[in-house]
Amino acid sequence: MALKVDPKRSVAERLQNYLRSANRRGQFLSSLWPRVSVIEVSPTKSVFELTVTGDDCNGLGSLHGGCTASIIDVCSTGAIIAAATKYFVHGGVSNDLTISYVSAAKEGDVVLIECSIIKLGKSLANTHTVIRNKNTGQVVAMGSHTKFNSE
Repeated sequence: MALKVDPKRSVAERLQNYLRSANRRGQFLSSLWPRVSVIEVSPTKSVFELTVTGDDCNGLGSLHGGCTASIIDVCSTGAIIAAATKYFVHGGVSNDLTISYVSAAKEGDVVLIECSIIKLGKSLANTHTVIRNKNTGQVVAMGSHTKFNSE
């Protein structure tokens, strides 16, 4: 089912609509998205906040790499939707997702997810995301995400 996004709506409305669609019960990591808060949204950058829970962690008690990848995927797509005017109003499809894991985020840590739009063209969108520990500023992970406009 395609997400219906009106490009004339405000960037905040588009982003909230997108995050609501990721909350549908039964979808992969659907319990994660209700805990993601939008902190800042603009046509060039979106910032989210998340408190890491045990459900997000691996056996060592730190944020799971697969969960980190999903956070970067979904949040950077949200930033693309927030920035979209004519193209990418539905977010597109992933073409490349590259992640560097820098340090651990533990259960109870609050992380900021900062997604910047590098380029938003007709066919491709490029983003860069940094996940930081809110209290220490330490980088947890960084990712670049390329998406193809499938519309």
